[in-house]
Amino acid sequence: MEENTYISDDAYSYNSDYNSDDDFDTEWIKKIEEENKLYHDFFITKNETVKLNINYINRNNELYDSKIIEIKLRDGFLKKDDLIILIRKNMIFHKKKHRLLSILTYNFDLDNINIKNYFKKIDNYNFLYTHNELKTLKWENTIK
Repeated sequence: MEENTYISDDAYSYNSDYNSDDDFDTEWIKKIEEENKLYHDFFITKNETVKLNINYINRNNELYDSKIIEIKLRDGFLKKDDLIILIRKNMIFHKKKHRLLSILTYNFDLDNINIKNYFKKIDNYNFLYTHNELKTLKWENTIK
């Protein structure tokens, strides 16, 4: 005859004195959380405005004046037509006509995760772009 073995409910009872954290080393988690706190203040935001730096250079290739204009973007874009208007509007300065030499844009477009890598290897990143033609310019989301 076969004998039935029953396990009592006491075998599965919860011991309130036992703490599962005692068996699990959480020190590495705490270290990561502390490191993440350093970068927590960076928020990804949409670029709504940019500062346009206009530099005026004389015939000797010397910078003789500059001005800064803040312009509003439309969904992160400066449309080609608006860019042309800005160029024409700022072409004459101190009664002298200037010509466009280049267009540079700077877009620091890292997120919270990649910012850590940036500080470790700054030389691997380039945020300055040269545009060789008149076209719509786009600025990606950035961190503040």
